[in-house]
Amino acid sequence: MVSEAQLTRRKSFAPSPSEPMRQGFELMGYPTLNIAAPVFLGTGGLDRDTPPRMQAALANDLCAAGTKVTSFFYPELNHREVVPFSPRDSIPFVRTAFAGGEQLGNCDDPPVN
Repeated sequence: MVSEAQLTRRKSFAPSPSEPMRQGFELMGYPTLNIAAPVFLGTGGLDRDTPPRMQAALANDLCAAGTKVTSFFYPELNHREVVPFSPRDSIPFVRTAFAGGEQLGNCDDPPVN
């Protein structure tokens, strides 16, 4: 079938997927980065799904928009390992938020740049 259709990499992957991917990524964006609720970000240093540089960029953009962001960096963890490890930081964050306490965030001193 492949041979009969004379499919090559060039024929199979033309046109470029860049434009549909760009359109898809636009739909995945946030409608606003100025979020009224405080935001907790836990970043794994070994995360290949959403690499630390991408998460740092999101945190920086959130902070620039006026959102109070509290970021934690777990250098030895990957994407899946952060969630079960981070409750030591996320639970106190959520308790404070639900109690109406002030979340200062760490926009002035982010753990990842």
